[in-house]
Amino acid sequence: MVSAVAEVIASLGVIASLAFVAFQTRQLTKQTRISNGIAALGAMYNGIERLHQFQTFLIERPEIHPYFYSDKAPPDPDSAEGIRVRQLAPLLCDVLEYGLMTVELMPTVREHEGWHDFAIFLHGHSPVLRQVVYEHPEWWRRLSRHWQDADLRPTAGEHADPTGEP
Repeated sequence: MVSAVAEVIASLGVIASLAFVAFQTRQLTKQTRISNGIAALGAMYNGIERLHQFQTFLIERPEIHPYFYSDKAPPDPDSAEGIRVRQLAPLLCDVLEYGLMTVELMPTVREHEGWHDFAIFLHGHSPVLRQVVYEHPEWWRRLSRHWQDADLRPTAGEHADPTGEP
């Protein structure tokens, strides 16, 4: 009789231990989900902050804005404005690459992001951005691949080969 009671108590102890482990696992899963969400928000914030820094420069130099958002042809590459625009284009490419990478690596932000649409918009409205990316697609692989997946093509004079060859 004593051994039967001991077995019941031992069984209850095992059941209680399993229940506690299950509770801990649920709590850990919940905490992990929250931590991943916070990390995703941090990464998205970082991308938006980078974009805001770029746009702040455009606010300070409004004459450059049309080269990135209004389909204005790039200026003479030897002019001061041409040099400035060609130096800014890779910065915006880096911002887009970062945003697309964040979305790719953090599935929790996919439904709350606009990086894909923004990259497509810029393809249609920034000849200098297209020119820079098509000259060196290996530098911005996600952006190049995204444009290719969206069936966007370079215009005349822009490089089309993914290796950067004309």
